[in-house]
Amino acid sequence: MRFPIRSTLAVFALLAAVHPWTAHGDTLVTPTGLNLENVDGPQAFAFPWARGNPEFSNFPYRYQQGYAASEFDSIGDVLQISELRFRVDQATGSRTPFNVGDVEVRLSVTTVDPDELATGSTEALDGNIGARQTLVYEGPLAWDPCDVAVCPVPAFDLAVPFVTDFVYDPLTDGNLLLEVYNLSEVYPTQFFDAVNTPADGIGHVREVLDRNDVANHLFPTDAPSNGLVTQFVYTVPEAGSAASAAAALLAVAALRRRRA
Repeated sequence: MRFPIRSTLAVFALLAAVHPWTAHGDTLVTPTGLNLENVDGPQAFAFPWARGNPEFSNFPYRYQQGYAASEFDSIGDVLQISELRFRVDQATGSRTPFNVGDVEVRLSVTTVDPDELATGSTEALDGNIGARQTLVYEGPLAWDPCDVAVCPVPAFDLAVPFVTDFVYDPLTDGNLLLEVYNLSEVYPTQFFDAVNTPADGIGHVREVLDRNDVANHLFPTDAPSNGLVTQFVYTVPEAGSAASAAAALLAVAALRRRRA
């Protein structure tokens, strides 16, 4: 027997009622222990989006920042990360719009602690990378910071929107690693909000590269425990979605039996 349109509409209404098809979106600011959502961090530095030492301002470089899995304890679930956001330093950052000419942004998981990232050679930085490294953004960035001298609430208005989301389970994947290759020809003068607090759950390393051969390591930096204050944009699937889907399918079967 044909399934009437009215009954079909009723089934779709039931599905919409019992099955949460959309995931909820949220944000998380790291390091989490310093409560920096609306407060500027205690430090500033230029990497990885701008220039550092003027004498090396035209060299490409590679930057890695680690995030401890414990930074995501408050979520307690798998994250599907879709965007990273940063902000200029309130005290020293410029409010002028600026461009980052050419970057490659990747995420991976890692077993290395953020404050113990290896440095000293390209191979050492390669060893920091764990499973599932994913290119999440490639190309230029055009950023326009909050255009008043001091933002009433320090805004995370410097966004890196992902072309490929990254799925991360802090409970089983270990720590998270951000890697940025900045291949720009010209680097803006800018300072970003950062922290340098012992056991803050983040840390970074970087190396200067040969512009004619970016696989060629020129020299490393040290391995400081500081890093950029970062806002993660993520979604988590609603709890019980599988059970809701099963209930909806049972409802469809029941309606079909009654109409037969």
